[in-house]
Amino acid sequence: MEEKVLKANSWVANYFNSKVCEYQHYLEQVVGHCDTSLAGFSQNPLPGVNDLTLLTYPFGSLSNIVQTLKDGGSVFLPTPITWADIKTLRHGEFFYLSRNASTHDGNPIINGWVDGKYYVAHDIERFDGNGKFIKIQRPVEDVRTFTLEFSLDLYGLLAARLTLLGDDHQLIQPLIGPSEIEQIMGSQMIPEDVRKLFSGQLDVIKETAGQIKVDPVAKALEQIRKGVEYIRRVS
Repeated sequence: MEEKVLKANSWVANYFNSKVCEYQHYLEQVVGHCDTSLAGFSQNPLPGVNDLTLLTYPFGSLSNIVQTLKDGGSVFLPTPITWADIKTLRHGEFFYLSRNASTHDGNPIINGWVDGKYYVAHDIERFDGNGKFIKIQRPVEDVRTFTLEFSLDLYGLLAARLTLLGDDHQLIQPLIGPSEIEQIMGSQMIPEDVRKLFSGQLDVIKETAGQIKVDPVAKALEQIRKGVEYIRRVS
């Protein structure tokens, strides 16, 4: 059982790195669209009809990945990431509460535009799953500013928790195991002639695959470093 847990944790750590990359992808989309809007403001004093969705869609995706990073990181990190941790970040309370409003109510969150900049126009009022009335205070900063500030703090939190693992952790495991290789070779994805060609080399393939290992923690820390550099460059 311990071996299975270790393997599962290693996979989640690899997924975590991918989600850090995905978060950065949507962050750059949010910032990019805000920059495009601001740059075009002098030529086009009003946003186009579809412009807002080009921002609300990636912003909503970015907000949801925050929960994935919290939950996924807590699987393999020595100290779990909690919403209490995230709430201490700049705009962390807003991201926590507005994610609930977006995910459970479908609220687009971003609904204001002034002089080329996007804003949350007013406080958000909703009832949670227990029927409790919730009032979410809007950020006074524009969307570009508060998203970058939150993201910089989030990256700092993630890096600090990943660093606690040290260099001598047990998450460096083969990317694919013998049972997965057998399932792939027996699936419809592999043409029959290819399956016959490699059938006599299956043990060699398994052994070779077992030697291919990556450090998901190092990869995640490197991606976070790049993300921080990006934020500082565009802020």
